[in-house]
Amino acid sequence: MQIASFTLSSIVEATHGRCFHAGGRIMAGAPAMDMRIDQIITDSRSFETVRSALFVALRSRKNDGHRYVRKMYVEGVRYFLISCFLPEFETMPDAFFIEVEDTMIALQEWAA
Repeated sequence: MQIASFTLSSIVEATHGRCFHAGGRIMAGAPAMDMRIDQIITDSRSFETVRSALFVALRSRKNDGHRYVRKMYVEGVRYFLISCFLPEFETMPDAFFIEVEDTMIALQEWAA
């Protein structure tokens, strides 16, 4: 879904999340926080481009988007909205994660 462009720091603020690099280092004040995001991906099966995209790992009764973070990383996505940091994410050295309590609620708060 194409959206108006947002910075990583504005998304962190709107979702009340915390942003960090795969190694767990907090990215507050880092130049990466100025990175512009102009696409939200919520379905790993269909997306237009990965450039400047944020993959939102949504959970439902039937599925968990966290299972697709690795796939999206391989496809080229480097920005993720997650609700839990899985050990496999440590192997994604150039990925950035915004961690929130609930990705669906965070997405709704961001949209409001």
